[in-house]
Amino acid sequence: MKKITFLILSALCGIGANAQFYENFDGASVSAPTSNDWVLPTGTWKILSTAGTSSWTLNDASHPSNTLPNAAFLPSETLTEGQTSMDVLVSPLTPFPNNATLLFNAKHTADAGLSVFVLPATANIDDPATFSGITIFDPTNYPTGVYNNRTLHIGGTGNTSGYIVFKRSYTQTSGFTPGEILIDDIALVSDCWTPDANVFTLGPAGNGAVLSWPATYAGQYEVHVVQAGTTFDPNLGTTIIANGNSVGLTGTTQPSAQPIVPNTSYYVYVRGVCESSASNWVQIGPFYRHLPECGSMFYDDGGPASTYLPNANTTFTICPTNPGDMVSAYFQEFNTEVGFDALYVFDGPSTAAPMIASMYGVGNVPGGLPGGYWGNTIPGPFTSSSPDGCLTFHFRSDGTNNLGGWKAEISCGPPVSCIHPVLSSPIVTDTSVLLDWQTFDFATSWEVIALPCGSPAPGFGPVAGAVTVDTHPYEITDLQETTCYDFYVRSLCGVPGDGGQSSWSSPISATTGENSGAIVLKPFVDTNNNGTFDTGESISHFGNFLVSNSGNDSTMWSSSGVVLLSTPGITVNITYQLLSEYASYLTLVNPSYSNLTVDNTLQTYYFPVQVVQPLTNMSVALVASNAPRPNMVYNNYVMVSNYGTATQTATLDFTKDPVLGTLSSNQPITLTPTGFTKSVTLAPNQTSLIDIDMQVPDVPVVNMDDVITTSAALTGVTNSLSSDFLSFTHTMNVVNSYDPNDIAESHGPQIDIDEFSDADYLYYTVRFQNTGNAEAINISIENTLDDQLDAESLRMVGASHTYQMTRTGNDLTFRFDGINLTWQSQNDESSQGWLTYRIKVDPGFEVGDVIPNVANIYFDTNPAIVTNTFETQFVEQLELPESDANQLLIWPNPATDKLQIRLDASAGFNKVEIYDIVGKKVGENTLESGAATLDISALPSGLYLVKARSFQGGTLSKKLIVE
Repeated sequence: MKKITFLILSALCGIGANAQFYENFDGASVSAPTSNDWVLPTGTWKILSTAGTSSWTLNDASHPSNTLPNAAFLPSETLTEGQTSMDVLVSPLTPFPNNATLLFNAKHTADAGLSVFVLPATANIDDPATFSGITIFDPTNYPTGVYNNRTLHIGGTGNTSGYIVFKRSYTQTSGFTPGEILIDDIALVSDCWTPDANVFTLGPAGNGAVLSWPATYAGQYEVHVVQAGTTFDPNLGTTIIANGNSVGLTGTTQPSAQPIVPNTSYYVYVRGVCESSASNWVQIGPFYRHLPECGSMFYDDGGPASTYLPNANTTFTICPTNPGDMVSAYFQEFNTEVGFDALYVFDGPSTAAPMIASMYGVGNVPGGLPGGYWGNTIPGPFTSSSPDGCLTFHFRSDGTNNLGGWKAEISCGPPVSCIHPVLSSPIVTDTSVLLDWQTFDFATSWEVIALPCGSPAPGFGPVAGAVTVDTHPYEITDLQETTCYDFYVRSLCGVPGDGGQSSWSSPISATTGENSGAIVLKPFVDTNNNGTFDTGESISHFGNFLVSNSGNDSTMWSSSGVVLLSTPGITVNITYQLLSEYASYLTLVNPSYSNLTVDNTLQTYYFPVQVVQPLTNMSVALVASNAPRPNMVYNNYVMVSNYGTATQTATLDFTKDPVLGTLSSNQPITLTPTGFTKSVTLAPNQTSLIDIDMQVPDVPVVNMDDVITTSAALTGVTNSLSSDFLSFTHTMNVVNSYDPNDIAESHGPQIDIDEFSDADYLYYTVRFQNTGNAEAINISIENTLDDQLDAESLRMVGASHTYQMTRTGNDLTFRFDGINLTWQSQNDESSQGWLTYRIKVDPGFEVGDVIPNVANIYFDTNPAIVTNTFETQFVEQLELPESDANQLLIWPNPATDKLQIRLDASAGFNKVEIYDIVGKKVGENTLESGAATLDISALPSGLYLVKARSFQGGTLSKKLIVE
């Protein structure tokens, strides 16, 4: 536990008339004592000695006083080996004021053995052997040979009396004699300020720090700043004077004035100063002026060696040095008081940026903000997705129980193609764990590590003990029985440590011995045709499994290609079957197993797939993770897959709807006037997911039910299995609001029957979001196919998380087990998921046919959420009536400096307005004759909306491109 500690260095800042008791050993009547009674202006003092030849007396010329002319003086004395001397000076009985404080000046040599304390009125002052009190003076810690201003806080309510005692006690053991002591200017005053450990707030500010306290306890304050490792001496340096209740600190005050520098620890010393007294010096800190930057370690405000500060209200913003780079933070240590001290993370350059929230609520953290991280669970890792690449961290703590804080590694680099995997629930046995994960990146291998639960998270660079694997699921063996482990996985796109890897996944924990057991069905591409699964051979996505259980047949496949059967006690027959489109390219070896029973072990069965002839099979698809809404961000995922037998390179071109604005991505892309382009290289059975955000303009540039179209195409691919999969167009209507749990089809609600054939596919996406108030551990989706759809043609396109799908007839079940989906109020983006599949329509569809589709979504054991029913209707494409089309004519389009406009005056149209892409009106004109030429030379290049208005309030609009 860290508290603000007190360094008790007494102080005397001038004794005035307010002192209730004041003895300076001056005055004409003062002389050296001749007995044990010493008569002084304040009364008769007692001098007691148990051994030796020296005793308390007046100083001489060679031992000057602090204030002229006199001081009490105790000379050194000679003792024999083992002899103990005790010399005591006791004040008269004196009343103690309210909140009493003893002030005095002391000067000593080495080995003085001085202690100062008070005794109650009932004490036997003639017997020093009974004396005991609070020692406040340690000669080893402070300079010798000079007077030191000392303060002893006594306290009390003012209704007591007592004695003040100055004592030297020394036993001769090493041949040294007891040192000499001088005491002067003794006063009892009412203390002006009793400092408390919880009143201070110390935090970074600008190039230094700011120290503040909540109330004015004294008329003035004295402050010193000392670098850690330097002994504080109140008599050195230039004191900082503060007249309020805060002070800025930009440099040290002793032993010399030096600016505060980053990554260095400092202590602050402060005391209150009043008319007749001063408080104790209070030590605060250390504080650590920390400027985390790319390539550095990031610590709390206590630095690497101390606990964090109490009452912290500290903000750290870390931005990349190079434009376009992104900041990532990898926490290695983390320990804050649960519920009271929290670290908040923001995805941008300030606390106004979106929060990357935890699952925790407000707790008792100062400020009352939910979503902070506390406890000793390693948070993150965190990578900025802000356009400026910055991350901001804000820390709040209360005044007590301050713990070790955190240590994190800061890395900066371009947006990486490597995206950290998302782990799903492991299968556990006595000494092994089967891990699976979902990943959409350009990785061809992954690093896996198992650490004892509670261990620091692995760092960004190379990690000892990590195992590199090229397929998943992956079984970790030889674990200790009944032991808890944290498992981490990261994607590799290059050499670990050079930026060619993702961050580590969030850990998932499991304890060996909590046996679940499973049958693992692993199809693989047998490149050397030896029937054995060898290192470097990939998992097959070329087929699915027919699973028979007591006559009930189901078809199963998964995101990884590996299927797990984990229902205890079931007995099944298994057959791996190739998808029909691959029959001439591949062949199967040993495709079937019979009478397999699930027990509490891991049983793995392999299904070799051998290549008959090379296969090229690239595809691209688009998935909208949300619906387009005016003045909101519209998100698309571009999914590029290689389901061939060799590595392929292609050029991806993405085209956004002309009405959409700014485009950004989580991966490096080359922007074009219409979208972006990117070179993509994928290994066999590899999929890359490119996240695209696009700004939807506000009304009236877009309106409800407007159609937004995005498209993607792959070029540079030859002899692909089907050229139909090398391009994709996605349409979606603009909405004003939407249910996050829904189903949609990529063509939109109507399909031109002349543009759709028996060979084409419908692409369905089911989206789900956890809108509850806790993590959803398991999610399942049930979806029954309409009879007009060809169930055998169903192919999975992709999903946001690891899944396993089962089809029984027309009934589909998708299981997302162990994905721990966070909830919306904690992190909106992370609370969402989706799946996409494609399917053909049975031959014979006609104009007017409607195909409905609806899904039931289950979050853990909650009742089903029933989605909308999406209806696909086949229609004949109708042209606009010529009368409607001709009511607003604009040309040329695109235009440069002049635009011709013609309105149908007979329909009441007489006014035209021009809006830019963000909805700002940039021009208008009333057409007296129904036609006009507009000067648009001042308009910047871009997309505009030309809107015609009629007397009756009708509108008609067309898009205009200005070059």
